[in-house]
Amino acid sequence: EGGEARNHTFILGKGRFLPGFEEELAGMSRGEEKAFMLVVPDDWSEKSLAGQTLDVKVKMNAVQERIVPPLDDDFAKQLGSFDSVAKLRTSVAAGIKTEKEEKEKQRVRLHIIEEIAKHSTIDLPDVLVEAEKNKMQEELKHGVKDMGLEWESYLSHMKKTEEELMREWSGQAEARARVALCLGEIARKEGIKPGDEEVEERAHKYLKQFRSVEEAQKDIDPERLRAYTQDVLRNEKVFEFLENV
Repeated sequence: EGGEARNHTFILGKGRFLPGFEEELAGMSRGEEKAFMLVVPDDWSEKSLAGQTLDVKVKMNAVQERIVPPLDDDFAKQLGSFDSVAKLRTSVAAGIKTEKEEKEKQRVRLHIIEEIAKHSTIDLPDVLVEAEKNKMQEELKHGVKDMGLEWESYLSHMKKTEEELMREWSGQAEARARVALCLGEIARKEGIKPGDEEVEERAHKYLKQFRSVEEAQKDIDPERLRAYTQDVLRNEKVFEFLENV
């Protein structure tokens, strides 16, 4: 009930939805509509749906074929700065290695600050916990939107209200708030603060993600961006300090 997605991109053959769903889509043409039933496996992650029989209705808005070019020197040259597929492979491998190293660095940093927060005496204001809950809600809303879902449909699918989600997030929000306070206190005691030039440079880097100045101005509050950038840079410097203590 209420589970709905519009203009959802789906790659046939990936097996990322309920068993039997792909088989029903196979052979459909653009503009075609179809209704069918699916049985949700008993071990499905969403427990409220596990074992249930669902009525599914789909409309095929478009059908496309993905054509994968041969991985050769000509393909590598089309990407710009590579004159051979060997150099392309080397670059991709280096990129994957860097990504994995960054993930591991973030995991270690999170572990460090969580341990510090766990052993710290903190007077945690309720208003700070509520602010973290609001941040978590905004993050989830963005994630839901990226999946092509409406927020109300998501809540209906989860059989939750916003208030219920907020209550469930209390523990996580408290942990996040404790970490934020610890980062701020370490920065204050150690005199850690990013310079104005650093903040401007990082903020400009973020704004480059937008296609135009008009688009950036529509979506971004300059003061909030500056405050956010300052916090991000300050936290990075605090972690660098902790790693070298």
